[in-house]
Amino acid sequence: MKALLIVFAIALCCCNSQTLGGYTQVSATDIQNSATIQSLANYGAQNIVQQALTAGKLPNSNANFKLTSINSVYQQVVNGINYRFNVTLTNSDNGVIIIAQFTINYVASSNTRQIISSNYQIPTYSLPSSTTATPKATQSQPQATQVGGYTLIPANEVQNNALIQSLANLGAQSITQQAVTEKKLPTSNSNFAISKINSVYQQVVNGINYKFNVTLTNSDGVTIYAQFVIYYQASTNTRQIASSSFSIAPYSAAPTQTPTTATPTSSTKAGGWTQLSDADIQNSAIIKSLADFGAQNIAQQIITAGKAPSNSKFTVTKINSVSSQVVNGINYNFNVNLSNADKSINVVAAYIVYYQSWTNTKKVLSSSYQILAK
Repeated sequence: MKALLIVFAIALCCCNSQTLGGYTQVSATDIQNSATIQSLANYGAQNIVQQALTAGKLPNSNANFKLTSINSVYQQVVNGINYRFNVTLTNSDNGVIIIAQFTINYVASSNTRQIISSNYQIPTYSLPSSTTATPKATQSQPQATQVGGYTLIPANEVQNNALIQSLANLGAQSITQQAVTEKKLPTSNSNFAISKINSVYQQVVNGINYKFNVTLTNSDGVTIYAQFVIYYQASTNTRQIASSSFSIAPYSAAPTQTPTTATPTSSTKAGGWTQLSDADIQNSAIIKSLADFGAQNIAQQIITAGKAPSNSKFTVTKINSVSSQVVNGINYNFNVNLSNADKSINVVAAYIVYYQSWTNTKKVLSSSYQILAK
């Protein structure tokens, strides 16, 4: 009887999609109300700033960063809990932004916390000058002498201000055109839209300079981090880009392995993972196709390991969860159930499939599986 109970317990564990490979997104309410998550976010943020200082990417005098936004948190049950953060840090002295991702393993029983993986990006920072902001000769010129510093505009004001939203889109269109003109993007790959306005600062001159830091994403999964300053004068409705810079997020196909071998993760630099809804999964032919693509990889592993006959045909019987991550393309993190034709072999599998639509590239980056007890 005891042996049967042990087998039953193992089967239950195997059926738990979170244990076998899925990260679960933490809700915004839980993030706000969890002292542990807030503490770990700040702990990871301090580590990121120290990395940037040690690497010489920030001067020592430029370390006054604060955690201004926890963009997303995902958790994964291992020996303790892995918390995967995507955060924004801001320096209130000069408006420099750091976009950071890090995973922290936390064991409550021993109150231990360890950073497993981390990466960050410091978008190029550019101040406007009197030579770059040059409205038409018939209009008033912005003052060369800046009247005071930049002031951060609160997030709720950014969201509710139609002018700021309009200027953000103007700058985004300019950045996209610049990337195409410089041949950093093909002409066919220019359908970008703002996925997030990270921050907006304003400076009073003869009008107002608005300094934006935004993230652009297109339907192919390419991400652009952009910074631009737009000069705006209400009396003449003048809108002119004073300065701009951008970087196209790099893609790294090598996943970073966490302390549990049953959990594929990725060290790509283009931001955090987003849980897809059941409706999105059901309505997307490409997701179903990629789920089958990864399942065939798992089936081949099972056959190669001698755990199923060579003529076995496995199919996906249930897609438990899918998370997506924007890189230069999209990483899809699947947790699925598979069965062979007569249902005698049932499997729970987790795998990450990289997909780039414009080249039709599909690649399994990492995978794991568990054959369920009968």
